[in-house]
Amino acid sequence: MHLALHGYAPIDFIKALIKAYPKALLKEDVEYKRLPLHYACLHTPYPELIELLLKHNRDATFKANFDVRMPLHYAAFGCAHEYVFKQLLDIMLIISGMRVNSAP
Repeated sequence: MHLALHGYAPIDFIKALIKAYPKALLKEDVEYKRLPLHYACLHTPYPELIELLLKHNRDATFKANFDVRMPLHYAAFGCAHEYVFKQLLDIMLIISGMRVNSAP
């Protein structure tokens, strides 16, 4: 999953990976302890892909890697689309109880 996201795999390929092995969304890489959502926020040009990953693992929005960077940080590093920031922030607010909404 991590390699596919790092390599800009098409969204249909990522969907197939999730269907075949959904637990891959919970796996950290060995070196940096990043989840697939970290990679997607840094590398994907598709806001729909972030939405797909969040649909399957919303808690990943709060997961920090080895140097305490969350997916939101990676979205900033990767100059993500503003919709990605909105998705991440909305889910963070909902999970933290600061906002009541029906996020993906």
